[in-house]
Amino acid sequence: MSPSEERRARLLAKMGRLYYIDGLSQQEIAEKLGLSRPHVSRLLTLARSQGIVEIRIHSPYPEVDRLAADLEDRFGLRDAIVVPDTEDAGTPLSAVARAAGQLLDETLPAGATVAVSAGATANAVAHAIEHPKPRSSHFVPMVGGQGPVGASWHANETVRLLAIKFRGEYFLLNAPAVVANPSSRDTFLAEPEIARVLERAAASQVALVGVGGVAVGSNLVKSGGLTEAEMARTAEQGAVGNVNTEFIDLDGEVVKTSLSGRFVGLTTEQLKAIPYRIAVVTGEDKAPAILGALRGGFFSALVTGAGTARAVLALDDRTRPKEANAAGRR
Repeated sequence: MSPSEERRARLLAKMGRLYYIDGLSQQEIAEKLGLSRPHVSRLLTLARSQGIVEIRIHSPYPEVDRLAADLEDRFGLRDAIVVPDTEDAGTPLSAVARAAGQLLDETLPAGATVAVSAGATANAVAHAIEHPKPRSSHFVPMVGGQGPVGASWHANETVRLLAIKFRGEYFLLNAPAVVANPSSRDTFLAEPEIARVLERAAASQVALVGVGGVAVGSNLVKSGGLTEAEMARTAEQGAVGNVNTEFIDLDGEVVKTSLSGRFVGLTTEQLKAIPYRIAVVTGEDKAPAILGALRGGFFSALVTGAGTARAVLALDDRTRPKEANAAGRR
């Protein structure tokens, strides 16, 4: 190594120590060493590329970090949060809800409007949030009500609770989630009050969304919105899950069924137009529904449990076309 190379190596090592160990900012290093801040930035990058500075991350949960990174890489997610399983009971909904609540608290802009789906999971997120920063945000349902008002899966109840937690305001969608036929749906959508609420939901900056399955024991059936026979027929027609007002197949395509046009709420295309969409879902039985929604690009972020994440990734491995695997993950 020549004398000039030695001096450069010592300078890079010194800058690495000042920045990564002593905690000085790049501007402080620039002033200390008589350099410009952009020059400091370039030298720090050079120190890493030459191996003078190495960064190691010692995560307490390496497996869930790997699962989260795999989900982000495969499906183009902005954020994936995977909650560790407990030894005896997998990942409880309460733990996933707490993680989703923290993500919402960290990412919610002041004054933003949040569209909220129905479901017990979204409601659990609202209950799990503790001491969030007040933001004067607005919370609005993106789908009509399921079951009696006050039920844990009712979107009106969830937006009310979120507004209380964030000291914002909420809007109610006074319409059922599922109606008898498309003409009844059109009648509800023609009501000015309902139309205004859904317009506000469609213009939201953030969405908090659950993913429904097609089991006869789903909340859509429990709430009386659909019969067991209707849900069974939907599954026979290729649906693996439900995202807000529509059913999807394993590739994320909307499945046209006898239920199409009977939901009062945002369509999947309107949902996709919302900039940041947080999906919160857990349960290995939901793996097909989650995978379909991920392949369809419905979400920006996913919060789930480790067992569920493993099931989704394994199902993706088994069902992805060979040519897609050869080309690499999208």
